[in-house]
Amino acid sequence: MDYLKKIFSFLFCAYMVFVAVDCFAVDIKAKGAFPIPFTLDSRSFNGTKASNTLNFDDIKNASLSKKEPRINIEIVYPVTGNQIIDLELANWANNQMKTFLVESEEFKKNDQANFQYSLDITYKIFHTDNTLSVIFNTSTFTGGAHPVNGQMPFIFYLNDASRLDLLDLFKADEKEVVTLLAKLCYQNLKENLAKLGFEMDDESIPQELETFSVFAVDKFGLTIFFEPYQVAPYSFGFQTVTIPLKSLESLKPRMEFWQ
Repeated sequence: MDYLKKIFSFLFCAYMVFVAVDCFAVDIKAKGAFPIPFTLDSRSFNGTKASNTLNFDDIKNASLSKKEPRINIEIVYPVTGNQIIDLELANWANNQMKTFLVESEEFKKNDQANFQYSLDITYKIFHTDNTLSVIFNTSTFTGGAHPVNGQMPFIFYLNDASRLDLLDLFKADEKEVVTLLAKLCYQNLKENLAKLGFEMDDESIPQELETFSVFAVDKFGLTIFFEPYQVAPYSFGFQTVTIPLKSLESLKPRMEFWQ
């Protein structure tokens, strides 16, 4: 009986992987206005549907790419082994590519300079035992003085693969969270940017939740990311502030996310 159960379990898992692969293919064919090359370095689902036992060392890269005379796209994103997370990240990456292809066709119609359009997306990973933070770095060029750079965060609670917002991490209310983060980030950035010759003013960091929308969680604490132009001129690039968990004690952190 145990032997039959093992066979049934194996067949069911194989079927689920087949369905996941098929979902990728259908998504590209149904919504893509252009043929999109799709490669995936690994299909090894090491986690479970709702897993807090993700093997971070086994995370692999998936990639999307397209090269034409005036279009160059390179997208890399992680395959974690958790089916829910992997589908969400893959769908986001596919949508970024499709949107860029559609928009670049529109740009071409009014482009007298024959610009080379490009989209590059890479990522960084931060984690605790119970959370996974994927921070995508995007760089888009469609003409102009320089590329447009941005970031997109995906913060997952591995117990159920749900997405986490900043306020989910603390028991304190929004005003308390925003006030403390603004104070700590300002102190850090003012000191670091001054060393580079840039003086921040007192209103450089708006006390709004959106200001801190790009963040990552790791065992050390909380990392906040600021895009170019957000707190300093473009030439200073991305700015990062890492706040030790001890400095966030007044916000009553929900410790299950830092264990």
